[in-house]
Amino acid sequence: IHANSNDFSYRINNDDTITIYRYNGTSSDVVVPAEIDGKKVYSIAAAFLDSNVGSVKIEEGIKVIDDHTFADTITLYSVDIPSSVEVIGADAFFGSTVDEINISSNSNLSVIKDSAFYNCDIGDIYIPGSVETIGAKAFSMNNNATKITDEKAAYQYALQNKTLRTLSEVLASNNPSAKLFYIPYGY
Repeated sequence: IHANSNDFSYRINNDDTITIYRYNGTSSDVVVPAEIDGKKVYSIAAAFLDSNVGSVKIEEGIKVIDDHTFADTITLYSVDIPSSVEVIGADAFFGSTVDEINISSNSNLSVIKDSAFYNCDIGDIYIPGSVETIGAKAFSMNNNATKITDEKAAYQYALQNKTLRTLSEVLASNNPSAKLFYIPYGY
C-alpha cells in the first residue's frame, strides 16, 4: 500500500510499519517523523535522493537509513541520526555534500554498508563502538576528513578481514587530508 502524508510518500510494510520513500516538501530543514498516521516508521529509502534539503533530523525510533537515501543531495550539510538507527545502507550518503553527521552517543548502529559515505564532505567521522560491520569503501574519498574517531570498529574490521591493516589505516589511505585518528586504548 502506498500513501502520502503531508511531506512524505510511504509504503506500509507487511508488519504494519512504514518505509518512507520520497520527501515531497519544500523546506530545506526537515524532521523525519518516527510515526505517520499512527504507524511506526521503520526505514527511510531513497527519500532524499538528489533533493534540495539542507539539514535533516531523524526522530528516535527509525531503524534503517536504507540504500541511496541521501545520495547526490548536493545541498545537504547536516544529518542527526538517533540511537535507534541500526543500519546505514549502501550508498546512503554517496556523493552528497553532507559535512556533519551527528550520531547519538548511545548508538545502536551495527552495520554501515558499502560506500555509505563515499565521496562526502564529512570533517569529523565518528564510528560508534556498536558497529560490527563496515562495508567496502564506506568512508572512501572524504577529502575534508580531519578527524576520525573509531570506537572499536578498527579492531573488529581487522579480525573480520584477517588482516593486519586496521580500519584507520584504510581510512587514512583513502582520506589523505585526515590528520587525526582516535582509537580508544584497549581496542
